[in-house]
Amino acid sequence: MSTRKAKVAWAAGIIEGEGWVGFGRNRGRIDPKISVGQKANSLMLLRLKELWGGNICRHSEGVLMWAVSNRLAEAAAKELLACSMFQGPKREAAESVVSYYRDK
Repeated sequence: MSTRKAKVAWAAGIIEGEGWVGFGRNRGRIDPKISVGQKANSLMLLRLKELWGGNICRHSEGVLMWAVSNRLAEAAAKELLACSMFQGPKREAAESVVSYYRDK
């Protein structure tokens, strides 16, 4: 993958199929969050981290989780929304993540 646009399109497909977009509880606050969990493909998670930062951690037995929250989630959501293949409920959740900061 050479261009950022191609990388974001790839990530949109991964997040659409395997990811979660929404709001999670963090130290008593509700924060925007985007995450993807994988049992076998840590390279995929590393590519997501290269795109938007965030963290990769062990989520449960044999499952690694990449996640971004707060302003990093907002930046990722903005790029995902610009990708025409990012549709459905996760698109609506990404729109909510972006509007979370716009409305503050």
